[in-house]
Formats: sequence, structure tokens, C-alpha cells
Amino acid sequence: MMPEILASGWWAYLAEPFSWQSALSRELDPAIVDGWLAGEVRERIQKMTSDSGSPLGEEWLLRRAVWAAAWKGREHTPEAAASWHEYLGSMIPGAFEVAAPPEIGEAWRIADRGSAQERPDGGLQTARARWNEARTNVAATLQPLAGVDADEARLRQLVALVTTDDSGVGSLRRLYLRDDPFEERRRAMLRGLQPADQWGFIAGIDYHDPRRRAGATAPSEWHELFAGVDWQPMAGAGWGLEYRRIEQRVWNDTRLRVDTRIALDDDWIVRGHAAPALDGEHIARLKTGGGVSRRLGDSWFATLNYEWTKFSDLDAHRFAPGLAWRWHPRSTIEAGIDLVHSVPRSGDREWTPIGSVTADWKFSEDFVARLHVELGDRSRANPVRELVGTDQDFGLGFDLRVPVASRWFLVPSWSYERHERFELHTFGLGVVYGR
Repeated sequence: MMPEILASGWWAYLAEPFSWQSALSRELDPAIVDGWLAGEVRERIQKMTSDSGSPLGEEWLLRRAVWAAAWKGREHTPEAAASWHEYLGSMIPGAFEVAAPPEIGEAWRIADRGSAQERPDGGLQTARARWNEARTNVAATLQPLAGVDADEARLRQLVALVTTDDSGVGSLRRLYLRDDPFEERRRAMLRGLQPADQWGFIAGIDYHDPRRRAGATAPSEWHELFAGVDWQPMAGAGWGLEYRRIEQRVWNDTRLRVDTRIALDDDWIVRGHAAPALDGEHIARLKTGGGVSRRLGDSWFATLNYEWTKFSDLDAHRFAPGLAWRWHPRSTIEAGIDLVHSVPRSGDREWTPIGSVTADWKFSEDFVARLHVELGDRSRANPVRELVGTDQDFGLGFDLRVPVASRWFLVPSWSYERHERFELHTFGLGVVYGR
């Protein structure tokens, strides 16, 4: 009974403004009514999201971004207003086609069932309080339409409602998960709303602690210092630049990495990178490659990456097909198989398969946790030469992205690798701004 009550009540709460539109449009300019409808539905979605944890608020922002990009430069046309009306209605099943006073009244009657006899429930009580507030405050709801001059206002109200920045869009802009095709697509949709180019900064340290097994030897510990910037213009390709210094007891090497990425449309993302060694012999002389992502549906992305790693006496070619599934509004699961082809200057060539699964969970728009598991010898492409060919067979990693201030985040991380002769623990801490 309770799921039916909640579903009917929230549907009536969101769909009710649509049932008034026809009558209001006979008295007022339809464009003004569309503008009012956009604001009223937005406010109700925000309240529902706050009360119930529904992801509909995020969906509203995405649809608004798509609409703004599609009608950029033509926002003041009746066709744009009609399009936005359809965008709103498509979010609420049946609201655009059948929302009328009788249907709304029936939904409210279902929502009121058993209200006097049911046991107290915090979530349902909160929802009913919200519904009753809307039902008893119709005059205040319609107040924004009083005294509107259609000759002056026209579509201005609509345009302001769907193109003005707010905290929700700001939170989405700050969302950054490297190489996540869903986030790249989200940034592409929001780009039409960005007032300026977007950029971010990251710096941190990774400490690697090999712990040898009984009767075996292990490499010495080492650490990596890194700093980078990320820039996304309003149009065109985004760019990233990272400097990394790798230090062990008796040597230190440095590398510079350049990344680029571009969303060709809503379905295709292309990226590339190059990371030459600036000095040193213990890291790869060059790592370069690229990849593509292709949207297969609203919740699926396929990826294909290639990377060439060149040491002084070994080349490694990595082919990496993968699949990403946005199974929940707060989570994405990615699975892939890396095929590493090792080509030494002397000795036998070898193919090594590596399976991996990565899952993330967003506790909020800014607080993200990620888990990574892999099986196979990932160390063949590791930046430290001593690890190549040490027969890693298992890896596990975990990291958090924790907001600490406006546009500032801490990224603590830990990973574990089991090798034939030792176990490798890596502890990391990064500071991120603006991503």
C-alpha cells in the first residue's frame, strides 16, 4: 500500500501544475504560462528531491542543459517554449498528455488512503505534509502570474528560468572523474551553460612500500610527487598537463604527461596522451596512446584504448576494450580486459591478459568513493622498471574524493598488489581544485 500511496502522491504533486495550463493560457500569454510552469515544476522537483532523495533533480538539470544547447540563440521563440514544455512533461510520466483535474484528483484520493489508521512513518508523514502544503496554497502558487505584462515579458521569464546558473549546476560542473565517459558526456551537455572556460588543478604524493615475502627479495621503496592542470574551453578539445617526479634512494626520474579529449557529439568521445621521460633510466622513455568511447544507450558506454610503453630494452603494447554501465544514478561499474604484448630486445615475446573491474559510488554530487580490482600482471606497464616481469597476480585499490571547501577536494587512496616475491602497498594523498 505504501509504495502506491507515495507514487500517486508524488505524481500528483509534480503533475498538478500541468493540469492548470490550459485554463491559464486562455487568460494569459501562453509563453508567460510556460515560463511560470518551468519555475513551478523546478521548485517542486527540488522539494521532492530534498524530501525523498529522488535523482529527479539531477535529471532536471541535465534536460535543462540539453534544451539550452539545442535552442541556443533561439530561446525567445514560441518553438523553444513548446520544446521546453515537452522536456518538462517527459520527466513526469503522463503529465504532458493526460494531466487534467480528474486524473489529479484520483491520484490525490489514492495518496490519502488510510491516512487516519496507518502507523506513523517519517518518510510518508514528510511527504504528506509537502503535498498538503501545495494543495492548500494554490493562490500563492499562482501569485507569480499576477500583473504580468505579456508585451514586455514574453519569453524572458522562461529563458531566465532555464539558463540562469544555480548551485545545482555549479555542483555538476565541479564533478570530475578522470576518464569516466558519463561525466565527459555530462560536461559536454553543460558546456552550453558555462560562462567561461573551466580549469582545475591537482597535486599530491604516492608512496610505494614493497614488503618482501619470506626468503625473497623486493625492490626498495619509492615515492612519486605529481602536479597537474586541466583545462576545458567552452568549445573544442580539453587539455591536461601533469608533471611527475619518481624518487628512490639512489635515483630520481621525471616525466611530463599531456592529455587531450574531445566529445564529438553525445555518442562519441576521443582522447589521446603522450608522456615522455624528461630524464632517468628507471621509468619508461615514452608512454603514448589514445582511445575512444561510444555510447550504446542511456546507461552503457563501450571503450577501446591503446598505449605503447617504451623502455630501453622492452616495448609493451596495451590493448584495452571495456564496458561501462551506469546502473544507478549514483554509481557506474566498468569492466575491461587489457591485453599487454611485451616485446623485449632479446627473448620471447609474450601476451598477458589483465582483467579489471572498477565501481564508484556518489554519496553526494561532490563526495565519491571508488573501488578497483584487477587480476593479472599490471606491472608490465608500471612506470618503475624493476617491477616489470615480477608476476603480479592480484591488485586492489580504493580512493575517496572528499569536498573540504568550495571547489577544493582531498583524494586519499590506497592500493595493494600481490607479486611473486613481494607485496606492494601504495598510499596516496592528492589535493584537487575546481574539477
